[in-house]
Amino acid sequence: TKLCGTYTSGGDNPNFQTINDAVSVLTNAGVTCPVIFKVRNGTYLEQIEINPTPGSSATNTVTFESESGDSSQVLIYSQTAPNSTIWFDGAKNLIFNKIGVKQGYNGNGAITVANGSDNIIISNCVLSASWGYGLGILVENSSSIDIQGCLFHEGSSMGYGISLSNASYINIFKNKVQSFGWGVLSGGGSLQNIHINDNEVTGGNFALNYTGDNIFITSNKLKGSSINVNSNGSGGICHIEGNRISTSISSGIVLNTQNCLVANNYIT
Repeated sequence: TKLCGTYTSGGDNPNFQTINDAVSVLTNAGVTCPVIFKVRNGTYLEQIEINPTPGSSATNTVTFESESGDSSQVLIYSQTAPNSTIWFDGAKNLIFNKIGVKQGYNGNGAITVANGSDNIIISNCVLSASWGYGLGILVENSSSIDIQGCLFHEGSSMGYGISLSNASYINIFKNKVQSFGWGVLSGGGSLQNIHINDNEVTGGNFALNYTGDNIFITSNKLKGSSINVNSNGSGGICHIEGNRISTSISSGIVLNTQNCLVANNYIT
């Protein structure tokens, strides 16, 4: 039976005992209207892969959110290789809201958004990946992804809060990134129309090494961090404005690009 409406997962007398149970039905049956899964308080020892949902659209979205509205009371946790705790594999039209996600295995991420995923919102979540090169969120080969109001913590000096590769129309705003070596990192690939706005980052640099255009880094607060943009000879249109940077290294902003507006930043 196709899904439509609101369902519960976990706790007493739920519609679905586990989140994976809900995802299995979602993937196989599909939806006929907007669907909301209310996840009850507790720790879920699961590794979840979400694929395209039959019937989903910009109107018929699928939402996973904490029933209590408290992201600290719902935790999805995995220590299993090789994938992330949550893996959006070509998923579309999804909202993930007010949920904690943790990865306890070296090199994996709390959340990966990949393989043509599109129209995804990750909001007000708590993300941690404390082992080695752990990632908070990895976005690759995907577009129209919003990451907003999230807390990235319990990272490591070698880890990345948010990592981007071959991504377009990405909005990263009003997040707090703590204890990761890199706040936002792109180690290569194409980036187009990336907006990084109004985030608070402690100890994690913004380092974007990319081919592409239209990178906007505005009104962020960085402590013990810097901004480094390298456009690899592409058009390199970027806009760096209104950031407050407190750093102990030699440079607050480093550019190797063309056509970049840098204005009204405050560096100490």
